This record gives sequence, structure tokens and C-alpha cells, in this order.
Amino acid sequence: SSKNGHQRILGFNTFVNPSKSSCKKHQEDIRNIIRKHKSSPQAHLINELNPIIRGWCQYYQYSNATSNDCFKKQDHLTYLKLRAWGRFRCGNLKDAFNKYYMTIGVNKWTFATNQKSKNPLKLLRHNSHISNTVDYVRVKGDKSPFDGNLVYWSTRMGNFHNMPTSKAIKLKKQKGKCNWCGLQFREGDILEEDHVIATALGGKNVQENLQLLHGHCHDEKTALDLISIRKKQSSNFLMKLSQEWSKVDYLWIDDMPLITSC
Repeated sequence: SSKNGHQRILGFNTFVNPSKSSCKKHQEDIRNIIRKHKSSPQAHLINELNPIIRGWCQYYQYSNATSNDCFKKQDHLTYLKLRAWGRFRCGNLKDAFNKYYMTIGVNKWTFATNQKSKNPLKLLRHNSHISNTVDYVRVKGDKSPFDGNLVYWSTRMGNFHNMPTSKAIKLKKQKGKCNWCGLQFREGDILEEDHVIATALGGKNVQENLQLLHGHCHDEKTALDLISIRKKQSSNFLMKLSQEWSKVDYLWIDDMPLITSC
């Protein structure tokens, strides 16, 4: 809400929270999965619970679920169900805690498999996901998915028809800005993919090392990369030349090396 000169709120703040029915349905899904895996290995249970928890939390990422302790409550309810699951399998809570819970970082009670095993797994926490209504960006009033503005909708959604998926993903990751000049991409701009660290300088051809730049920004960065590449090649050449000269005996005569023996 906006504030006046004395920092007094002039209106109301809107809080977006998961509905009670949604929270209840989520816990029912978790309960059904735990019951289905009464006799299954812990790893199978974790593998099936993690996508459910991750998907539900991402659905409410633009809400006040974190600040209103909704995610924290979901973690507590899930813990109670898993505690009962462990007691059923081990006969008592002490053995269940020793077998199914690990200390990972600052979290002393993490439902996880043995971290020394080949493929260690741990259960995701609802509260480890961050939700905030401030992060949500409203659609501009004059924008429509049918207006052909590929840059705007790819930046917003991370995918859009007629826009290559690789470019759309980078647009969303870079929030619609060029990583070289920092300006927003506009409809009609030339968008080119570039290696953050040039492959000739040791960069890898992976998504983490790729970015999206304006066409002219790409030209500027390539020119600077070429200077660094030439310096590296020159340095490598001089190093190899020095190694070859060290294998022979020579004398400097009239500013020229004269080989005396091989």
C-alpha cells in the first residue's frame, strides 16, 4: 500500500495465502503416498514425495505462504506423518530417528537416506522455498499473448511460440536484459547467443556458460575475446619456443642465436 509523508499506510495490504482446502488436499496427497510406501525403501518414498512438495510450493511462489508460516505448518504436518511411518517400521521412535533422520548442515532432523551411500537423497522442505507477492510482475495493460511481442512474453513466461526455447529460457533468466549493456531487449532487436567465457579461453559449451546479447553487443564482446585469444596463443607460442630452445646450446652473435650443438 502507498504511504503518506509521515509513512502512514493510506490503504490496505493484500495478502495472498493458500486456501484451507488446498492445504488440506496437499496433506491428503502426502498421507496417501506415505501409506502406499509402508513397506517400501525410504528412497522410494522420498522420490515420490519430492515432486509433490516442489510442485505445490512453486504453485504458491507468488503468495505470502512463507511470511504467514503456511509452509512451516506444512513441514510440521508432514513430519508428524513421517514420524508415524518410522515408528510403524521400527517399533519405536528412537530407532526410527536414528535410521531415517540425518544431520545435514544446520538441519538436525532431515528425513534423508545415508549420505555416505552412492545416491544419497533427502526430503525437500516446504519452508526452504521462498514465496513473495512482491516478486510477481503484473501483465502490462496493453499486452496480449496475441500481439506478437515475442520478447515480452518469452521474458515473462520462459517459453513462447515462434521463439526458440533456448532463447526464451535465457530471456526469462536475464529478466529481458542484455548481459553486456544492461538495457532491455525490445521487439525487433537482434538477439544472439554468446559464450560467457569463450571456448578458446577454456569455456564450456553448456547452458550455464551461454547468454543472450544484442547483435552489436555480441560484436563488441567478440572483439575483446579475440584480443584475449591472441594474447593466449602468443603466450603459448613463446612458451613452446622457449622449451624448444632449451633443448639446444646456442650463442647470441650480432643479435641472432647461433646453434653450437644439438
